[in-house]
Amino acid sequence: IPAVLNGGVLYRNGPALFTRGGVEYKHMLDGDGMVLRFAFGVGNDVAFTSRFVRTDEFTEESFVDATARRGPFGTPKPGGFSGNAFDLRQKNLANTNILAWGGKIYALYEAGRPVELDPVSLACLGETDLGGKLRCGMFVSAGLPVSVESKLGVGGNAFTAHPHIDPHRNKAVGWSWSSLVAEQAVEVTFFEWEKDWSETHKPTTHKLANCEAAPHDFAVTKMRYVLIQNRLKVDPGPYVLGLKGAGECLVSQPELPVVVHVVPRPGALPEKETTETDDEKRRTEPEPEPAVSVDGPSRSFEIHVAFAHDGRPIYGQVGVGNTDTPNDSEDPDGSIKFDTKKNHDSDSNWVTAYTAGWDELGAGSFLGEWSRSEPWPFPIATPLSPDFNNIPRTLLWRYEVNLNTKEVIRTVTPGCENLCIDHPHVNPLFEGKRQCRFVYASLSNEMKTSGPPLGYCRVDLVTGDVAKWWAGNKTFCEELVIVPKSGRWVGGDLDEAMGNALGGNNTDDAYADEKEEECWLVGMLAEHGSGEKEGGVSCLAIFDGADLARGPVAKIKLKHRVPHGLHGAFVPGMRK
Repeated sequence: IPAVLNGGVLYRNGPALFTRGGVEYKHMLDGDGMVLRFAFGVGNDVAFTSRFVRTDEFTEESFVDATARRGPFGTPKPGGFSGNAFDLRQKNLANTNILAWGGKIYALYEAGRPVELDPVSLACLGETDLGGKLRCGMFVSAGLPVSVESKLGVGGNAFTAHPHIDPHRNKAVGWSWSSLVAEQAVEVTFFEWEKDWSETHKPTTHKLANCEAAPHDFAVTKMRYVLIQNRLKVDPGPYVLGLKGAGECLVSQPELPVVVHVVPRPGALPEKETTETDDEKRRTEPEPEPAVSVDGPSRSFEIHVAFAHDGRPIYGQVGVGNTDTPNDSEDPDGSIKFDTKKNHDSDSNWVTAYTAGWDELGAGSFLGEWSRSEPWPFPIATPLSPDFNNIPRTLLWRYEVNLNTKEVIRTVTPGCENLCIDHPHVNPLFEGKRQCRFVYASLSNEMKTSGPPLGYCRVDLVTGDVAKWWAGNKTFCEELVIVPKSGRWVGGDLDEAMGNALGGNNTDDAYADEKEEECWLVGMLAEHGSGEKEGGVSCLAIFDGADLARGPVAKIKLKHRVPHGLHGAFVPGMRK
């Protein structure tokens, strides 16, 4: 096990309980959350703990041994129509991701508030309103007075399941959301937290017009927040009558274009070319740029955002070069041929984002694509696995957005034309930076079709080269968590000190000596091959980010199989 992991903890989260009182849930994503904890000691010493997120709803259901709240994806309460109609309460599944920041550990679910966990025992400490920022109640508002909506159990806020840690300012960045029914809009509010959970800027609020379903993920650049709004509408009747879950009432609108929202961060102004002297600059305070909402392509659906950056991409000639080249936009040894005609246009009028999204959004019920699969020919952790024959292929897309002309250019990221991928991530020290060159993702196949994740890949955004590793027959892969080999970490004491020395919040130069590909990749594998016990065995595999194709440098095998998880976070032992 690499020494930099010593003393650190990896947390993973995902749905894991799929029955109550002998009755199976209707959908995999209705599964109650379970958090895994891998504590790395010295050498090869690793301690494993897992525990369900025992929210109030989970505890209640455990006591009565039946579902007490309706599942968002269709799992009903007992009692048929009379037991479900007009009961709009939903369960906080706490089953999607982990936010680890400032000594706190939260289990996240995008249709609920964060649930705080004890960092060691994983005991549930209850839902949090993050210092009064998240109102309790269903996350819809009819515009009534707060006191009235509170009594009705509505007017609440949900919190994103995908916060991001920003290396520019050493901050955790997240957002809440609420559906404004009367306006047919979703209101999002962005927050930025220091390591001690204090805030140096007021929250930023932005409305997503003609929107009925909040985005799943977002990105943070040096100057902006980037959200991509998918086009879904809500048919509320079946939900109110207890006939369907809220998620089942989402209806795709493929004929409408996705909308890219670019919102300026507080305290960040674009660096524009000027002939003013320093004295003149000090006397003239520039106006903050407005938020921009731009129509993108139709028939699109974006899920996970790898990262975004200000400016246009660094263009190279696809297939030319050496993937071991240094990461800066200049290429000292000449091994990459850059397209200088395109690379000149990196001004602040452009924003670039890389997302994992479907190749085409079909019409009709959104969850129709998630139908349950036929039985697998070998035992798996849950029979609720989706039918990949019906789910569209997921690709790595590149969005280039001109904030002045409102032009949106969406293309498949070079090198990924034949791939099916998901859960893309970058080295956390390079998130939001234009010089970020490598995207790591789970890999399903290179046959232009959908399928379960069976390996991993590293995409070179400059050359289009793709390094691949395949897990082998009957082995499934989860999302990768990326740990810099240097041991440096966003929010670490050394990085904070360097940021202060370099001028306060801005730590752009604090990581100038980092080599992006020098990182460890940590991911869960579920192995069902010959020699494994019936039902399979899970293991934690560690890969070298600079040599992914070599395969795992270490494997930590569990004694059993755990259900397929979603997302996670690593907390270093000694922050450098």
